[in-house]
Amino acid sequence: MDIKFAFTAVSIDDVDRMLAFYRDLLGMEILSDTDTDQVDPQRQQFYKTLHQMPDTHFRMIRLKVPQPPVEEFALELKKWYSPTPKPFPGWQRFNDLGHHYVGLRVKNLEAVYQKLATAGVQFTAPPQKRRDLAAAFCYDPEGNLVVLIEPLT
Repeated sequence: MDIKFAFTAVSIDDVDRMLAFYRDLLGMEILSDTDTDQVDPQRQQFYKTLHQMPDTHFRMIRLKVPQPPVEEFALELKKWYSPTPKPFPGWQRFNDLGHHYVGLRVKNLEAVYQKLATAGVQFTAPPQKRRDLAAAFCYDPEGNLVVLIEPLT
């Protein structure tokens, strides 16, 4: 079996705030920006059938890091218009089932941490280091966890 990572998807609410974080602050590049109400009917039906929601309407923005560690891997931000999404419970902990976060490898974690903290990004704690790795968790504008890691070897 030939399996490769392709993307991870995050449902979002505010496209502009999320692009300001992932594109403008973190430097990701937009691969595509699709509104499902503006594609051909065959593609619309594909999305409706795939998601098992006859009233599916969303905007999907696919982003990539400039030099991905995994070929063609993308972060997919999805702004759902229909059906109306329910908010994710704010009480989830790291060990709760269904909990997720995006992991990004960076160079010079301390500099990235300073840049994001200066821009008002909230971190769970300052960067933590062990012999071979430095890491820090932060929140994107909608409260999704992002872990920034820097290999130290």
